[in-house]
Amino acid sequence: MPLRQLAINYHDRAAALGATDAILAILEQDAEVLKTGDSHPGSTDLIEFINVRKSYGKRQVLNAINLHIAAGEKIALIGESGAGKTTLLNLLLGF
Repeated sequence: MPLRQLAINYHDRAAALGATDAILAILEQDAEVLKTGDSHPGSTDLIEFINVRKSYGKRQVLNAINLHIAAGEKIALIGESGAGKTTLLNLLLGF
């Protein structure tokens, strides 16, 4: 069993390192490349959350989240495990 767990951890680490390389490649791109074809010159594309809340049953996960992301802006979500980072990303993606 310990060898199996070691193999699982090794593969998880390798997958995470690969994902990190892909994320860094995107973050290093010029902001102009990241703009969508729907943008018009001079427009201010924005993702905005105002007082967003999310709960699963009686468990409140996100409470009063305010977020403004301009077109081409790079942000990072940080927090402890269970803080709601994945839930926030799912909301941003429309899930």
